[in-house]
Amino acid sequence: MSEHYQKLGYNVTHFTDDELSCHCGDPRCPQFNDSEEFIVTLLNLEALRNITNESLPLSSAFRCEYHPIEAAKIKKGGKAGWHNRAAFDIKCSGAKASRVLVAIFKMGEYWNGIGVSQKGEHSKRFIHIDPRPIEERWVWSY
Repeated sequence: MSEHYQKLGYNVTHFTDDELSCHCGDPRCPQFNDSEEFIVTLLNLEALRNITNESLPLSSAFRCEYHPIEAAKIKKGGKAGWHNRAAFDIKCSGAKASRVLVAIFKMGEYWNGIGVSQKGEHSKRFIHIDPRPIEERWVWSY
């Protein structure tokens, strides 16, 4: 359960503060994303968890602009990615990954960024989801 988001009045019972916070270690890091966009996306993640009725452990959630991955994107002349705004990487593989994908598509047009990484060690496989605009809808593999 996320104590941080519970204190803000949001019913986030299936995900922990450790899963949802940035781990960059930079002293300027806000640690949590309290933007409306992130919170709405987090509540949709809770809904996805309820649809699957399975645990959905996260390998990545919020990454602030100082996180090495996001900072590298900015340094290359780009902008920070969706993890800096509102995105999640769900650790899953095999049949569970298939069930998670079915549930994502059942939710309709909310999850418009879907990345599937199902190669290599099972413990490192994941599905990325983000709420990009419908006109930017994209599904990709890593």
